[in-house]
Amino acid sequence: MIDRPRADVTAAIRGLISTPVTTLATALLLAVAVGANLAVFGLIDRAILTPARHVVHPDRLFTLSFGVPGEIGAGMTTTSYVAFTTLRDHAPLISPVAAWRRTTTTAIVDGDQHHIEAMVVSGSYFDVLGASARMGRAIEEADDQPSGEAAVISNAFWQSAFGGDAGVIGRRISIDRIEYRVAGVMPAGFSGHSSTRVDAWVPIAAAMRRTPGWNLDAFRNVVSVIGRVEPKRGSDSSPETCHS
Repeated sequence: MIDRPRADVTAAIRGLISTPVTTLATALLLAVAVGANLAVFGLIDRAILTPARHVVHPDRLFTLSFGVPGEIGAGMTTTSYVAFTTLRDHAPLISPVAAWRRTTTTAIVDGDQHHIEAMVVSGSYFDVLGASARMGRAIEEADDQPSGEAAVISNAFWQSAFGGDAGVIGRRISIDRIEYRVAGVMPAGFSGHSSTRVDAWVPIAAAMRRTPGWNLDAFRNVVSVIGRVEPKRGSDSSPETCHS
């Protein structure tokens, strides 16, 4: 089932190898077949308008939109995990990519209940952003499995729910009735790839452990995808992190 997506992506990439990044950012469309469906995705530049804080080169991050060939409109910004893994493994032109999904849920810390804004993310999410924790570490690829326990919290949530405890790393937190341990605290002002508040990040495979087949169903839209377009050869590729 993966051979057709691989062929479509490869063909599209060959035709775009020489395309300048500035044009690519607005015009890139790649065909990705998932089962019997043909999904087309484009890159939408969000970071230029509102640069995310503590993210390396936020202007090179893009949200992918998905639609049916020939349809007029921007398409959907959600897709299946099957489509995400196809892009991750067979679309090097926009690699790396990361999957994410927002959710409003409940967290329990030492018996106290907190209503939070959480984000479930693939293990590549923080690497794609180039973001590092101020304490501990961010979520990594190894955490993204059903048994994963790592949770990363925002600086604000660390202050409000944990009282700014310097020993917070390793403390337990229950998010949406799933137990995690705090692996890291992000810098003040960090909210991921957008300016919308996020209190906690957890691995998507762990968060979805109670939903059988979620990662195998090509017709179940469960994630959004961000990608990073690297600069063309000869351009300045030195890291630049937005702190403002």
